[in-house]
Amino acid sequence: MAAFEVEEGELAPLAQKLGVSVGNLKHISAHWGEFQELAPEITLEDVVEIGKDVRQFGTQVSPNAWEEAVKIGGNDVVVKAVVNPDGNLRTVFVKH
Repeated sequence: MAAFEVEEGELAPLAQKLGVSVGNLKHISAHWGEFQELAPEITLEDVVEIGKDVRQFGTQVSPNAWEEAVKIGGNDVVVKAVVNPDGNLRTVFVKH
């Protein structure tokens, strides 16, 4: 389990605050641990913001995905952000 967890009841208000759907936030939170391995203090909100930045400034690698080199916890990693058909952030993960 991730060091920081979001309770099911907290997802809706957090999703609304971050401008993503609850379902998409669940997808993003499934990869949260990958980011915590690099920077234990990273929050789910941070991961969503990283995803939004990758979407905005990264290189488009497919019709619905972008990648960008990001420094997380002192490590240079490639992060991939994927959007749904509506263009909304679907998930964010560290590319291995």
